[in-house]
Parts: sequence; C-alpha cells; structure tokens
Amino acid sequence: MDTLRKPPRRILIIEGHPDPSPQRLCHALAEAYREGAREAGHTLRTLILGDLDIPLLTSRSDWESPRGIVEICQQDLLWAEHVVVIYPLWLGDVPAVLKAFLEQVLRPDLRLIRSVRPRAGCSRGGPRGWSSPWACRAGSISAGSARTASEASAATSSSS
Repeated sequence: MDTLRKPPRRILIIEGHPDPSPQRLCHALAEAYREGAREAGHTLRTLILGDLDIPLLTSRSDWESPRGIVEICQQDLLWAEHVVVIYPLWLGDVPAVLKAFLEQVLRPDLRLIRSVRPRAGCSRGGPRGWSSPWACRAGSISAGSARTASEASAATSSSS
C-alpha cells in the first residue's frame, strides 16, 4: 500500500473565520485537517484571517500597490501546492474578512496557474427551501456536478 502513497505536498490552510478564538468550529476543523496532513507527511502553513490586519481596498492606489501583509499572503499562496479554505457561511455568503482577503491577495498579476485540474464546489445551509441571492452564484459549480475549468469553459463556448 505504501507504493500508492502520494508524495508530500506544500499545503496552505486559510482559516476564514473573523474570530480567531479557538472555540470556533472552523478552527477545530482546520486543526483536524492540520493533524491529518502532518501525519501524512505534508508541509503546512496556516493563515488565520482573524489574526491578520487585512486592509480594505478603498482606492485605485491601494489596488495598484499591495503592501505588507498582502504581499506575505501572496507569497504563501505561491508557495502552496494545495490550498484549503475553511470558513463559516453567514447569510448565504462568506465573512467580509475573507472577501477582503481574496480581493487584496488575488490580483491579476499574481501567477497561480499550474498544471492542476481545479475543482469548484458550492455548499449552502439554511432552512428547507431557503435560498439566498448570494449563495451559489451564477458561474459557480454545484458540488454534485463539479467539473474541471477546461470542461466548464468548453461547455460555455459550445452553448453560445
């Protein structure tokens, strides 16, 4: 069985809960993932967004010149071969701190493209029949029908 084991990977865990308190479920899930990944021999880094001072974008100059913690987070993303994002679903959407993080860090000049087969999924909770305009936005792929980016692109171009 050891011959089927995959080589160790560099994994970045992003904890997207704005409260850094260890009592939060998201932090417990991240810790469980960390333990399993360590036992499997992977190298880990963790970003706990509740502990970081992620600035909001308020001007064009903020967008054009990332500084400080934003550059450090970008380096962590570039280092990673696998990224895990754990966050609560609030009112059908991600917390504002995670949105600010993604807005700041995922800039057009950041080169994250690798020879991987990305998968996308969407999950939402709430009372039966409850729906939100923010949950599972157009263009997202539901967990039950995950496709690679190239398959989704081919489907879009063939239907137009």
